Amino acid sequence: MRMGHTYLVHLFAAILCTTVGLRGDEMKRPESSRHFAEWRDPGSGVVSYVLQTRVAPQQQSFYFVNRSMTTDGRFLWFYCLNPPSNTRTMGVVDFKTDEVRYFPEIRGVGASPYVDLKTGDLYWTTTRGVFRRSPLEDGTIKQLCGVPASFPKVERRLYQLACHLTRNASETKFFLDARIDNQFVCGDMDIATGHYTEWGRMDVMFNHAQFSPTDDDMVLICKEYWNDAVTGKQRVIPTSADGIYERLWLWKKGNRPKLVPPINGGRATHEWWGADGTSFYYCAYPKHGIARYDLKTGEQRMITTNRATHAHSSRDDLYFVFDQNLGRWYRGCAWKVFFYSTESDKTVCIVTHNPAYNTPEKPSSWHPDPHPQFVANDRYIVSTLNIGGAMNVLVTPVAPLMEAVK
Repeated sequence: MRMGHTYLVHLFAAILCTTVGLRGDEMKRPESSRHFAEWRDPGSGVVSYVLQTRVAPQQQSFYFVNRSMTTDGRFLWFYCLNPPSNTRTMGVVDFKTDEVRYFPEIRGVGASPYVDLKTGDLYWTTTRGVFRRSPLEDGTIKQLCGVPASFPKVERRLYQLACHLTRNASETKFFLDARIDNQFVCGDMDIATGHYTEWGRMDVMFNHAQFSPTDDDMVLICKEYWNDAVTGKQRVIPTSADGIYERLWLWKKGNRPKLVPPINGGRATHEWWGADGTSFYYCAYPKHGIARYDLKTGEQRMITTNRATHAHSSRDDLYFVFDQNLGRWYRGCAWKVFFYSTESDKTVCIVTHNPAYNTPEKPSSWHPDPHPQFVANDRYIVSTLNIGGAMNVLVTPVAPLMEAVK
């Protein structure tokens, strides 16, 4: 069997740690930090680590599209919630100092803040602008820009500046997919100057925008369900006259967005870019699985036919992690979380049963899905685990998972 790059990286790291050992002054890891406790899945036996130090009653991992841990493994950001408030604040684990820091001043962050994977700096949006803060205790908040002056006048509500804050390949701009009343305005913001350049406006919801990791002028964006600001009526994702489900769009700057038909004439959700920018992935249904779209050829293929609700890929595209709702989906339902190898076509459960957070009659407003993602150059997977009546940050080492699916 061919050994992938990710496997070799983990194998070398394991040999190095065994050979030289860990000095007391070296950076901690989830496995050795005093803030984490071992958690063994009762079904599969897979070992993960739960962030047991609490700076808030509810602690939650990021939405899967934006990595929450730096490449070197030093900083791990997470959401904090203090019921009954629905306002998210932020916390960070610093594995170099083995400290957990809480930042209550970072408030009202959007669905996905952006973490600079080199420095650990956090970028986020509110309805007042785009902001940045370092993960260090003595850091200060800097506003990079306010609400662009070219935005339409707000009659009722400015809902958001961005759904998922993503940076372009040159690391100079963020993409903003804003909603003002019933208008959806998209464009890029220069990080250094705060200058905003509009790409286009729509009268139906386009969001979940994600800059290509290799092309400064390409964005993956989606049509989404939304509620009319005037009538309150829900607007669904439409199907075109020729039967195409209008979820997936590729948008080249200066052109109109291009509709991508989901595979097998079906539907699509929860999409993300492959690391090399030549393809993107999404969760397909009703013929369930993870699908890949090739930007150069337009060809699509199924990666796996395991049912996936949210999913994410390793940087070499050999491994996938995905969650799967148990029973009917609602905000706060029960889940499984799987790790999958494309080489062996085998899976192993990271979490056999992530218990329901609440009931279908009283769904959560906190989006307590697992949302698993690869982080720290694919050395770990971060997700949310609902145990003890609370959301918890779960970190799972990847190397043992790769051994389990060989």
